[in-house]
Amino acid sequence: MKDKLNVFLKKYTISYLIGIVFLVINIYLNSLGPKILGLTFDALEVKAFNKATIFHYLSLLIIVSGLGFVARFIWRYLIMGNSRKLECYLREELFKHFQTLPTN
Repeated sequence: MKDKLNVFLKKYTISYLIGIVFLVINIYLNSLGPKILGLTFDALEVKAFNKATIFHYLSLLIIVSGLGFVARFIWRYLIMGNSRKLECYLREELFKHFQTLPTN
């Protein structure tokens, strides 16, 4: 059984690694949101605040949120999708093994 798992992992290693990279990117992008929001509120506290600065921060927040969504989708698709493939692969291997067993 361990050999069959190694065969699967060799086949999908690159996909898992790309998924992990996008997971780290997603974590980083999620940590930027509160920082940008804090800068936005700090810019609002100034008595002579600049509307362009507020617009810049808000557009940056929307871009970071969009990129976070894309990164989250990619890592979930790769890691969870491969987990589903692993589940199906192991079930098929188990079924093949059951077919080799005697019926009595």
